[in-house]
Amino acid sequence: MEHKRHAVWATARTEYIKWVTDPRMILVAVLLIFFYQTAVSPLMEMAVEMGEKLNVLEPFIAVANSPLLMLLIPLVFITLISDFPRTDGNTVFFIHRIGRTSWMWGQMLFVLMAMGSYIAVIFLGTTLPALFQSQWGMEWSLTVRQYYLNFPEKSGSFAAQLITARLYNQVQPLPAVLQTYLMQVLYLMLFALILLWFWLQKKKGVGIFAVIFLVGIGTAFSLLEGKLMWIFPMAHTNVWLHYTALLREPLCPFWCSYLYFAVPILLLSLWNIWLVRRYNFLSITEIE
Repeated sequence: MEHKRHAVWATARTEYIKWVTDPRMILVAVLLIFFYQTAVSPLMEMAVEMGEKLNVLEPFIAVANSPLLMLLIPLVFITLISDFPRTDGNTVFFIHRIGRTSWMWGQMLFVLMAMGSYIAVIFLGTTLPALFQSQWGMEWSLTVRQYYLNFPEKSGSFAAQLITARLYNQVQPLPAVLQTYLMQVLYLMLFALILLWFWLQKKKGVGIFAVIFLVGIGTAFSLLEGKLMWIFPMAHTNVWLHYTALLREPLCPFWCSYLYFAVPILLLSLWNIWLVRRYNFLSITEIE
């Protein structure tokens, strides 16, 4: 058992090191710059106009709960793991040494590590630039709650609508961040397991298309806010879509959203483990 745990950890650690040193990581920097220009900086300007400070958590909440900005988070992550699981000429020998099941668990642990750190970097990248113009607190800032009253002519701007009454009337900032972080991780985990399933079917390209399709159509339905949006994972990831502006009772309880992610993640994990035991690794060309 100890040998298997070590094999799983070694696999995950090796894949993670390869991943964080990949030149494609420049995309994360580009993403953070875009978030700063479209959300963080405008929120800071709003705070200056109000003569108030932001809540330190508000920039991340604004970015991670905007359907349009949220569209970029999974798309960049899919690009970063588009070659997942990464294989080369040594893969067959490595799997033969540690076992198929340990290798698969290692891949899934790597994905979990990658997702957790990816969302954490987005959190830090949106929080730190506004740090000196923010303060810690359990309540939403006056900038978020009253900007539209002080500047009604600017209430329709993109930045002013990033955090709506459906969010600040229903959830405090800290629970909103925790819910957002967990939902984002589950969201990306589901996509990673879908990619892994298609790889085991030797249809990696179809898998990439499938997850991009899910992101796109989920975003579209979330913007329309119809009942059909709950079919797709995007709506479950967005905290404010669970509420109306006034009614305390959620449109969709959070336990339903967690169940929505947990069931397919569990089933896909078990299915992928079952498939990898029967996968033909003999041909090098099949895994490159």
